[in-house]
Amino acid sequence: MDSESVLSGKIRSGKKYISAYYEAARLYLMGAQRAFLRFMDSGSVLSGNIRSGEKYVSAYYEAVRLYLMGSRKHFLRVSFHGLCYNYKNSFHQEKQMKLIAGLGNPEPKYDGTRHNTGFAVLDALAKRLEVKIDQKKKKAKTAAAVYRGEKLLLAKPQTYMNLSGESVGPLADYYGVAPEDILVIVDDVALEPGDIRLRRSGSAGGHNGLKSVSLHLGTDEYPRLRVGVGEAGGDMVGHVLGRFDKNTQKLMDEAIELAADAALEWCTEGIDYCMNKYNRKKNQTNES
Repeated sequence: MDSESVLSGKIRSGKKYISAYYEAARLYLMGAQRAFLRFMDSGSVLSGNIRSGEKYVSAYYEAVRLYLMGSRKHFLRVSFHGLCYNYKNSFHQEKQMKLIAGLGNPEPKYDGTRHNTGFAVLDALAKRLEVKIDQKKKKAKTAAAVYRGEKLLLAKPQTYMNLSGESVGPLADYYGVAPEDILVIVDDVALEPGDIRLRRSGSAGGHNGLKSVSLHLGTDEYPRLRVGVGEAGGDMVGHVLGRFDKNTQKLMDEAIELAADAALEWCTEGIDYCMNKYNRKKNQTNES
């Protein structure tokens, strides 16, 4: 097994990745005991945790231990428990779903505020994809969509901005979405209205919504799209919970559509392409 396969708990079989548990059980049932033991050895203690007493131990280790003890009935139960668990997660991975989460505050009184710019971008995406973000899942309103063959989940966490990770983290876990396949869209007071920026990863930059997402994902290695709302110049809370004036709202309407363009291209072209294309000031974009 190659190292990537071992670490992910998957092995290559023909042109597909299949569950390592499935392969172990297949070898055992075929009577290929030497091949089974060789296979189990190569994958031991690297992935596939199950509960054993008060500790988590490797499912591979537990399965081979049961086999060597002659407890074949328990071995099969452990192996096929692992098969079912991994098959579920393999299903989600095979779909290669991408998660786009726009952050904001859920009550109607916050509609149109600077802090709800992430929600506004999600609304623009939903309109283009002809879906309604109204399915409740993991403390979020969600919608499934397909864009150029890419399966997407649009999500508006309903936890309020500062607890956004309580929704994004569980959604990622439930659908088996890797951090690199999550795009988080937020407002940014460090950018001028009309400017957008994409980043592959990085710190929260003082944004409480991003802090929460990073906490619950267990990493800050996920893409994010920041949409400028302008500096506070005073009371930060009052600023982000305030609304734009008429002239600035025009800029923001354009920025929201531009951010929706970037989010869709991220789905098909990747973060590097989008950073190169969209990480320019609005006057540079207009001149090009």
